[in-house]
Amino acid sequence: MVMRLCETESQALKANLGHLLSPEVSSSLMWFLRRFCLSYLSPDESFYTEASSFCSIPLSSSSLPHPLSVALTSAFGRDSEGAAWTLNYLLSVVEQMLRLRSAEPNLVEDTVNLLVTMVDSKERGQYLVKTEGLMELVALQHSGTLGALSSMAQRGLMQGLVMCAAAIGDPDARTQFWSHVLDPPVTSFKQLMASETFTKQYQQEDLKKQVLYHIDNFIGKNNKE
Repeated sequence: MVMRLCETESQALKANLGHLLSPEVSSSLMWFLRRFCLSYLSPDESFYTEASSFCSIPLSSSSLPHPLSVALTSAFGRDSEGAAWTLNYLLSVVEQMLRLRSAEPNLVEDTVNLLVTMVDSKERGQYLVKTEGLMELVALQHSGTLGALSSMAQRGLMQGLVMCAAAIGDPDARTQFWSHVLDPPVTSFKQLMASETFTKQYQQEDLKKQVLYHIDNFIGKNNKE
């Protein structure tokens, strides 16, 4: 049902009907999807026991493991087709929300929190770094079209992109990915600071916003939730 609502919103955005969508409903969808990722999407199965074996554990056991549904494991467990499809779909939802609804700050922050949760797992991250959608998100972040994002959202977006590298086992590949994510903002910031007009115009609001944009990228965000 939630995926259907997301797809309905996606089709509405493609039809230029975004003004008819409720930011509150969209934020609720992002909130739910984040919780879904935390609990059910490619979970660390070492934390659980299958429901069938759980039934055979004596009730007097002092440390009962949590049961894990066989149906959920089959649908969204590690290396399952359902998990791969869901991650790819959620990545497209994140990209579309940031690209087309960046003027809605609460929704954007909920969307960025979903992205951070998606990559805050080695199992999920290993799949995401292989998708074209992730590089499209990197390109969107560097395109300069997300200037309307709040500081927290911009920091969270950069945090999510950088965290993806933690899932890359090969050091050379990890360094290459980091270069795609980090080199463009560093280069852009250096060019801004080296500009001949910077010392004369640094008090202008547009220039201040550019500086703050780069600082937010460098800071990232600590997710304490």
